[in-house]
Amino acid sequence: MAGLAAIAAAAALLATPVGLLETAVASSGLSEALPAAAPPLGLTARLLMAGFVGMLAAGLVAAMNRDPDAADDERDKDGRQHRASGARHMGFAFSKLTALARGRAMPV
Repeated sequence: MAGLAAIAAAAALLATPVGLLETAVASSGLSEALPAAAPPLGLTARLLMAGFVGMLAAGLVAAMNRDPDAADDERDKDGRQHRASGARHMGFAFSKLTALARGRAMPV
């Protein structure tokens, strides 16, 4: 599905008239930052833009079609995940940083 979206987006960009693409590139200000992007745009620039748009479309479709339940595979029978065990009590430096962040005066 993502590959089909990538091909469709790249084909749509390649089917867009060159004048419209050049107007969009010139009005975006990209040519001031990257002088090689100044119109007139050649075939290489149009193919690079089509590849970028294709990868963007494939990424969007893949992100929208991901399975949110796939991340829940590491749960135990009781529904808890295995995580790194933290410290049982707050350490010396962390308590000082917490007091400083909360705007309280630190005890001496």
